[in-house]
Amino acid sequence: MPNITVPAAGGAMLAEGLTQSRRSLLVGLAAAPLIGAAAAPALADLPDADRQILAIDAKIAALDEKYEAVMAATRPFEDAREELRCKLDGFPWPSSGYRRARAAVDAFDRQHGLDVLYKQSEELTSKICDLRDEMFVLVATSPETRRAKVRMALQMAHCRLDRWRGPAEEIDPSHGIMRRLLGEYAGLTEAELAAI
Repeated sequence: MPNITVPAAGGAMLAEGLTQSRRSLLVGLAAAPLIGAAAAPALADLPDADRQILAIDAKIAALDEKYEAVMAATRPFEDAREELRCKLDGFPWPSSGYRRARAAVDAFDRQHGLDVLYKQSEELTSKICDLRDEMFVLVATSPETRRAKVRMALQMAHCRLDRWRGPAEEIDPSHGIMRRLLGEYAGLTEAELAAI
């Protein structure tokens, strides 16, 4: 079974800093996002709700990294698993043929540790959804927090990022209108919107 361990943001820098002089470590920490002196005054000027939105956005980004690592571990098995899973379609549920095909998929998942990985992905997805719910209750008043909420809204939209990503001329016109409107609200450029 694959063992997925994703280091916390900045963990590599901190580990490296521990082997350096105290002065080097302090310089590294001062340069870290949201920790250095330059970032503190900007955060201090924001209303509580905006600070909460940015904190939630950072938590979601960390969970997204872990989710991507888990999904990357499943990708080498996707084609073989899909071939097995497609056999389920040939049998009505809950026939004996369906149960045999389902058992083959389950055995494949256990053999390759996919059952554990899929469980991890579900848990991470649940945590991300809870954080998104918390975020959307809060009112964004700064450009940074509006951008965070718009990015999240576009990522959530129909859970189909391909409908919103890419150059404007390559997406459905109705999606393009909504994307431009959200981008205007958040102050996102067309390039930033295309990369969401």
